[in-house]
Amino acid sequence: MPGEDLSHVSEAEALVAAIETGRRLWREPPTDAPFQNVLGLSKRWLKAVEPTEHEFVRYARAALEAITLKRRTLVHGDFHHHNILRRGPDWAAIDPKPALGEPEYDIAPFLWNPIVTEPTRERTEQRLTAFTAAGLDRDRMREWAIVRGTILGLPVHTGRVRPQLRVVGWLV
Repeated sequence: MPGEDLSHVSEAEALVAAIETGRRLWREPPTDAPFQNVLGLSKRWLKAVEPTEHEFVRYARAALEAITLKRRTLVHGDFHHHNILRRGPDWAAIDPKPALGEPEYDIAPFLWNPIVTEPTRERTEQRLTAFTAAGLDRDRMREWAIVRGTILGLPVHTGRVRPQLRVVGWLV
């Protein structure tokens, strides 16, 4: 069905589609690319996170300070199940938030999606393993997931732990 997203397919098919789609997206940008760097963006966003004393904020700051980009590629910025749609026999990414970074930055939102499910430790590990087998750096994916999950998961207003923070909790 045209427009079907990855939340409607098996986990195995979603991983294959995400890896193939990512490989088409993650490429060196032109030298005059007008996009911001994910390190600068993440530092700015992390400064705005409340509560600043939350234990995950400490972990995220330490992870972000340890990151130096190993590659300069275009990243999607919001790479997850609901933004990867079937297009004929292939898949296409929609709704980009483009920036300059490295592919590992994009994997974080894929770990806690689709929104119709709750992440599990086992599923998180399986996804990290699949992206690692595809050539991405597992430790770097972990660091970015801690940073991005903390930024997106805090503050908790409802008393219910957000899926991003569940994933961060397993990775710290």
